[in-house]
Amino acid sequence: LSVRDDFESYPITEDDLRLLNGKAAQQKFELDDEALYLAYGATLLVACINEDYAIYVQLGDGDIVIVDEFEVVSSPLPEDPELIANEAHSICSQNALEKIRFDVVPLEQQCPLMILMCTDGYSNAFESRQAFLQAGTDYLKLHRTEGLDSLKELIPAFLNDASSTATGDGVTL
Repeated sequence: LSVRDDFESYPITEDDLRLLNGKAAQQKFELDDEALYLAYGATLLVACINEDYAIYVQLGDGDIVIVDEFEVVSSPLPEDPELIANEAHSICSQNALEKIRFDVVPLEQQCPLMILMCTDGYSNAFESRQAFLQAGTDYLKLHRTEGLDSLKELIPAFLNDASSTATGDGVTL
């Protein structure tokens, strides 16, 4: 199903337009026929591990964070210097393939015990980058002490807390 077919089947409503950030975004969407593709935009975060390698792929904002056995938290991909002021590359961008960042890391070099992938709404809900990265260590500690099932039960409450402090952006982990 193409974007245009879907758009014609499910047109953008006035309520949808009100959800757009700012008057300028609303006007651009209303005036620019090609802007309808923006409604289908999303960032992309992928982590894939086999017995030898970890592969990380990212397009746009959001975060991929790894926590190793020593509870050291790091980002396997460098930050995108082009991501400023809530402007992000997206799967709907004309040059999306050129903006993909990726890395293939031998597990003998860096073996994650936990990989967290989240929208930028989650990381932006923290007071600082350090506080956000500390959450990775906290999740690993909870997993070790309480178990995976307990951690899975707690995550919705953590996301609700983050959502209440977020700037209206999506909060997903």
